[in-house]
Amino acid sequence: MTKTPFRKLLVHCALITAASFSLYTLFADRLPHPEDISPFLYALALVVCLLPWFKLPKARKWLYGPIVVLCLLALLDESGYGSEVFDIQPFYSTRYNTEVRDLHNAFGLGQELLSLWLAEKNWQAAEFIKFLLLDGALILGGFLFAWGLRLSKDKERQDRIVRWTPAGWLLLGLVAAGWLLVLPADERLAVWGGYSLARLSTIAGILLASALPLWLARRAGWQPLKARLAVWLAGRGGQLAARWAAGLVLVGLAYQVQATFVFLPDEQVRLARVTPAAMWLLAAAGLAWLSLMAWRGHFRRSLGAWLQDALNWLESEPAYFYAGFAVLLILVAQLIDRELIPLNQWIRPTEHIPLWGLWTEEVFEMLGAVFFLLAGWRFKTTNDSSKEPA
Repeated sequence: MTKTPFRKLLVHCALITAASFSLYTLFADRLPHPEDISPFLYALALVVCLLPWFKLPKARKWLYGPIVVLCLLALLDESGYGSEVFDIQPFYSTRYNTEVRDLHNAFGLGQELLSLWLAEKNWQAAEFIKFLLLDGALILGGFLFAWGLRLSKDKERQDRIVRWTPAGWLLLGLVAAGWLLVLPADERLAVWGGYSLARLSTIAGILLASALPLWLARRAGWQPLKARLAVWLAGRGGQLAARWAAGLVLVGLAYQVQATFVFLPDEQVRLARVTPAAMWLLAAAGLAWLSLMAWRGHFRRSLGAWLQDALNWLESEPAYFYAGFAVLLILVAQLIDRELIPLNQWIRPTEHIPLWGLWTEEVFEMLGAVFFLLAGWRFKTTNDSSKEPA
C-alpha cells in the first residue's frame, strides 16, 4: 500500500498555510477579501470532492462520504445558506426574534435555547459538575486497571483479573460506605450514632456485597476459581455477564442525568443518600465489564500502538489528513471569533489590517476550502493506489 509520510503531510499543510496567509496579508489591498471569495472556493472544493466520489466503488463511497458532507456543510456555512451569495432570505424565528444565517449563529441560538430549557427544568449545574468529576475519577481508575493488566505477562493476566477484580469491588464498597458515613446526620430518624436505619442498612448491604466476592474467592482458592471462570466465561455466561454489566453502567449514567434535575430541598437530601449507592453500583459494574473484556484478550496493546495505527491509516488515506487539517483551521477560526484566542489584543493594528483577529479568522476559513480541495484530489479508488501531491 502506497503511503505518504505523516511528516511530509504535516509540512505540506504548514507550508501552504504559512505561504498563503503571508501572501494574502501582504497583498490584502489587491486581492479579493477572503470573506467574499470563500464561498466560491468551497463550491469548487465540493465539486472536486464530488467528481471522483461518484466514480468510487460503494465501499470507498462510504469511506469518503464524511469528507463530502463536511465540505458541503462548510460551503453552506460560508455562503450563509445562500443569503450572502444569492440573496436568499435567511430563516427568521418570530418567537425568538432572531435570524439563522449559518451554523455560527445557529449554534449560538441552539445554546441559548438549551440554556433556557435547562433553566426551566431547574437543572443543577453543581450536581452535573460533581458527576463529571466522579466519572472522571472512575475512568482514570479503569485506565490504571487496564494498564496494570497490559503490563502483565499473558500467563499472569487471568491470575491478576481473578485477584484484582474482587479486591477492587471491596475497595469501591469501602469508599461508598465512607461516603455515606460522612454525610450529615439524620436528626429525626437516627437510631444509632446519628444515622438512620435506612442508611445503616445501605452501608451494611454495600459492605457485604463488596466483601463477599473476595471472601468466596479466597475460600475456593485462586486457581480452582480461575478454572471455573474459564469454563463459565467460554459459554453464554460470559456474554450475558458483559451485557448485564454494560446495562448497569448505562442505568447508572441515566441516574446521573435524572439527578441533575432534582431541585426541591427534601428530594436533594434523599438524593444525597442514594447517590453513593448508585455510583458504587455503576463503578462495580464498570469494573466487571473491564475484567470481562480483559479476560477476552482486550487491553493488550499500548496507547502508543493505537496511535501508530492511526498515523499509519492517515498516511495511507491522506484525504482524511487534509480534511482534518481543514476542520482544524475552521475550529481555530471559531476560537478567534469568540475571542478565546484574542489576536486583536496580541497584535497591533496596521493600516491595511485594522483587526488581526477578524482577518485571521476569515483567511483561515478560506484556507479550509483549499484543504478540502486537496482532500478530494486524494480520494483513492482502491487501497493500493495513490496520487502523490505535487
